[in-house]
Amino acid sequence: MDSVAKILALNVGWRTPTPKDEALSETLSAWIGDAEARDALSVADEARAAMVAAVESEHVEPQQQAAGLMRYLPLARTACASWAASPAASGDRSPKFWWKTGMGGTFGFKQVDGLAQEVSMTIAAIAAAHALAGMNLAHRELNPDYKGGAAAFCRAAGAFDALAKSAVGGAGFNLHDSPLELSAPVAEGLRDLCMGAAHRLTVAFSLGAAAASDAADATIKGGALKAKLCAGYVAVLENAIASMRANAGAEFEQLQTSFRLTLAFQVAIGRGLMWFFAAHGHLEKDESGKAIYCAKQAMLYLRERPSLTATGHPPLTGFLEEIAGAVEAVRGAAAELERQAERDNNTVYFQSIPEELPPPTAATVMKIAAFEMPPSAAAMMHFVPASDHASGGGSFGPALGSFGPTLDLPPPSDAYVGAPVLLDGDDEESPAATPSSGEANEADIETVVAMGFDRDAAVRALTEHGDVELAINSLLS
Repeated sequence: MDSVAKILALNVGWRTPTPKDEALSETLSAWIGDAEARDALSVADEARAAMVAAVESEHVEPQQQAAGLMRYLPLARTACASWAASPAASGDRSPKFWWKTGMGGTFGFKQVDGLAQEVSMTIAAIAAAHALAGMNLAHRELNPDYKGGAAAFCRAAGAFDALAKSAVGGAGFNLHDSPLELSAPVAEGLRDLCMGAAHRLTVAFSLGAAAASDAADATIKGGALKAKLCAGYVAVLENAIASMRANAGAEFEQLQTSFRLTLAFQVAIGRGLMWFFAAHGHLEKDESGKAIYCAKQAMLYLRERPSLTATGHPPLTGFLEEIAGAVEAVRGAAAELERQAERDNNTVYFQSIPEELPPPTAATVMKIAAFEMPPSAAAMMHFVPASDHASGGGSFGPALGSFGPTLDLPPPSDAYVGAPVLLDGDDEESPAATPSSGEANEADIETVVAMGFDRDAAVRALTEHGDVELAINSLLS
């Protein structure tokens, strides 16, 4: 089902926040009184300039951008911690830096008060670079990498989680005076939206061993499991949107229109796919009556867009036009699935059609990849007003090291190390997570194979772990 995978991979609106190329030494000139101090700070200036060049270059891939930003982060931590501990930080001439936001809101550079937010904006840029990498991996025309894209979004979620929890240290940020990415409610929402993208790409990856085309009569294996995964990502998206609207409604409305429309589209289409896969799952078990009910529910969300637009769902116009063909193909497959289930029921099974069925239970398999804050790069810097330098203040300590113009970026690569995966609610220390040996039964093997894995790999994972969910987690990691 290539069209389903294309729809699940739709992500737009991610851009890497970029800083204005402004020297730290110039901004802090009022607190630097001797050549030794200025020379020491110029090392950080070189690193910042290289970082700016990396994130603004069209020739640097998002994976490299994230690596360059991580290379700069220890120096930023040193400068920020030093500034916060200095008497100058309490003055009324706080240094100001400028960043261009990446997810909407302020188009152009926004003034950021104080060095403390230099670290936070760097982390926000790292998060956005990972998200952009995930989007690019999933959107490749040839051999899209859904697994790698999911892992990249898990890394982006980890960086946004660090911002949301103020893991960078210090007090929280004013919601209205900071770029959108720095407000805790928006950072939490972006974290959850990244996880929603990771969950969607997991479903897309699971379709790898399904029908190689959009043939409507091809029954999708493992439909019940895929329905649960669709229900899981829809729940994550709905919770994220509801939380941002409740806690940062004005800021949420400032996010790019294309970004918000994509979220609405994914929620609507996700509900349709949830019931679509559920119908396949019931057909696998010869439950044609339930399959008819689920297929009809799927068509409520996969029907012609004008009727959906009237109920608040986005029309397939503008940037969504490119996905219109895929939506039409899935709609056709769902309609044929309904007809197939009705034929089977009228000629073979003669089952009653339920008046109502509960939606599939939500399940997710990807987890946030923890963001590891690197240590500071050097000894604390000592900021004092330039007029006080005659009394001996203003030294900076050891040199910060040497940084070239490229920040020692790694070579281009599409490879992303998979994020750790566990089903929500599982505990790594619980008995259920303890590997157990034994022969895998055929039903479990078919379930894992339906997720897109090779049969031999499925048998090995099930033999090692003795549990379908743990086997899938190990194969995804």
